[in-house]
Amino acid sequence: MNWISTKEELPAEGRRVLVGMHANTDWPIITVGVCCEDHWLIDAETRPVGMQEVQYWTPIANLPRNQG
Repeated sequence: MNWISTKEELPAEGRRVLVGMHANTDWPIITVGVCCEDHWLIDAETRPVGMQEVQYWTPIANLPRNQG
């Protein structure tokens, strides 16, 4: 899994991705979110999250399909 800095690149708008962020904590939080025009919608937060609050993101891997 390769983490991408939000300073370098943002995911496509509306695409659900894993995000790494600090939300007033000493430890980073890993959760799922969606990048919108000027904010993030994060599953673990009840408010729109500012663009500067999310530091990293990575695509969500697809689950392998049963080949049976």
